[in-house]
Amino acid sequence: MLKTLKSQYGDKQLNHVLIGNPSLTVIGGNSFEDCTALKSIYIPETVQGIGGNAFNGCTFNSITIPANVKKIADYAFANNPNLVEVIFEVNPELVSSSIK
Repeated sequence: MLKTLKSQYGDKQLNHVLIGNPSLTVIGGNSFEDCTALKSIYIPETVQGIGGNAFNGCTFNSITIPANVKKIADYAFANNPNLVEVIFEVNPELVSSSIK
């Protein structure tokens, strides 16, 4: 049973991610770092944490953080020049050093 999503680090052709595994609770650190073609991602309600640098260097312009996410590690969304919108479904206090 998958609990933590592991790395797709540096995949330059990955452009859409739909995570449908109902047992996934953590998107691990560096999971999608430098996936420069990534344009959209869906994070399921089961996810409770997003690891450091998980989406560092990606190019999507918007992401929705589900209400169950309790922790976003440092630099999770750093170095994304296109990111203009982060929607927190319930927990706006989660904003920390995850977005720089």
